[in-house]
Order: sequence, then structure tokens, then C-alpha cells
Amino acid sequence: MKKRLPKIGAGAVIGGMVSPLPIGIVGNMLVGSAIGFVSDTDKFKDLMFGKEMPDGKGGTKRDGGILGTIKHAIVTPFLNLGKWVKTHISEGLGKRIPLYLPLIIVWTTTGMWHGSESRYVVWGLLNLFFVILGTEFEGISNKLIEKFKINVNGFLFKSYRVIKTFCLMSCLRLFDINKNTERAIEAFKGMFRGFDNFNMEEVYGTLQLPHDDLVVVIVAILFLFTIELIQRKGSIRERIFKLNPSLQLIIVTLFSFTVIVFGYYGLGFDSSSFIYGAF
Repeated sequence: MKKRLPKIGAGAVIGGMVSPLPIGIVGNMLVGSAIGFVSDTDKFKDLMFGKEMPDGKGGTKRDGGILGTIKHAIVTPFLNLGKWVKTHISEGLGKRIPLYLPLIIVWTTTGMWHGSESRYVVWGLLNLFFVILGTEFEGISNKLIEKFKINVNGFLFKSYRVIKTFCLMSCLRLFDINKNTERAIEAFKGMFRGFDNFNMEEVYGTLQLPHDDLVVVIVAILFLFTIELIQRKGSIRERIFKLNPSLQLIIVTLFSFTVIVFGYYGLGFDSSSFIYGAF
């Protein structure tokens, strides 16, 4: 039981934050806790990953279960299609089909899950576009890094990557906060106009953020920036779960209450302002 406590806590946090079940934050946390509790049992592993069987190499492997069914029903056909295209049409296209076709389905579905409006579908497809762009130019990027002898583990390069991702995600966020695709595109264009009349005081007045709230925003951004840099040395979650179980429980409990107080039921809580309530 003691070893399961961190997973129960992690399940509660994840369930409370991302579960789509319409049973409230407490209900979702309880469901997450239950999943965390049973995730170590053999029955749960058999259900998800299939039963253990010999792999023909002196070891064992799991085959079947829910994930195995998904693999054979969805993943395997994509792989077979890729092999056929690679053999009969184009090797390059054949390699890309198993990689990009599932991504097209996932990101289109993700956009539609957020809402039926076109802006959400465009948001999903833009995420897909940047994923594909990054994959296709990875080789060129690596060659440039090697040519100019850039230290990828250095603070400056890591900071550049964090800031680049932050700016990119902020631009995609425009499709969430604007009422339609056209207004989101206009807002994006507006970011590069009117620099001759730029006035920081006017921007601050338009935001209408109280001083204390602005401080919280700045501190939060710096905190996320720091965490992102630390994560590049390895998963923080994995580090936490390597600690003493009692310490794990304390950390997970602290995170749970932080999410509840500052993310849901803290001062100024208004359920109608929760962004997913509009999806």
C-alpha cells in the first residue's frame, strides 16, 4: 500500500486536471486515484497490455489487452500501408505515412474535441504543421548545429529553445481567445504592426491587470521557464518517483493542494471562466 501512495496521488492530480468526465473536480480526482491504485496490479496490466508470454528469446513479453487491440486495429494497418507505398511508389513517402497519417488524425480530432468551430480545427492543424516542420528539418538543424559548433547543452541554446516554444504556443493560443479564425489571424498580424506608435502604458491599461496580478504572471512565467530548463536534464516526475515513498507522498500531496487552491477553488474562483467550459 505504501508503495502505491505516490501513484494514487499522481492519479488524483492528473484526474483532477485533465479528466473529461462530467463529475466535478472531486469526482475526477477520485477516479484518478482509483486508477493509480490499481495500475500496479497484474489484472490491470493484463487488461491494458495483455498477458505475459514467452518472446522466443528466453524472456517474456506482453501482447493483447486494450493497447494491443489498438495497435493491431490502427497502428499495424498504417505500418503495412507505409511498407506498400515504400515498395511500389516512393521510399521517402512510405517512411512518412506511418508517422504523419496518425498525427493528422490525432491533431484533427484534438481540434474538433475542443469545439466544432473552425478555429479549433485550424488550431489542431497548425500544431500538426509545426510538428511535421520540426521533424522534416531536424536533419538540417543538426547539420547547422554541427557546422557552427553550437553547444546544445549550454544555457543560451536551451533558453533559445524554451523561448521559441513559448512564443510559438502563445501564437497558437490566439485561436483559443479569439471568437473566430479571421479575428485570430488579424490579431497575429497586429503583433507586427504599429511599432512606431507603441506605448507600454497603453498596453498595460488595455490588459487591465492589477499590479499584484501582473507580478503573479511574471513569477509564473519565470517559474515555468526554470522548470523547463531543469526538465531538459531529465524528467522531474521520474526524479520524484525515485525518492523515498514518504517524501514522494508529501510532494504529490503538496502539488495536489496547489492545483486545487490556485487552479480551481482559490480566491476569485469562477467556474464560468474556466476555458474548457466553453468547449
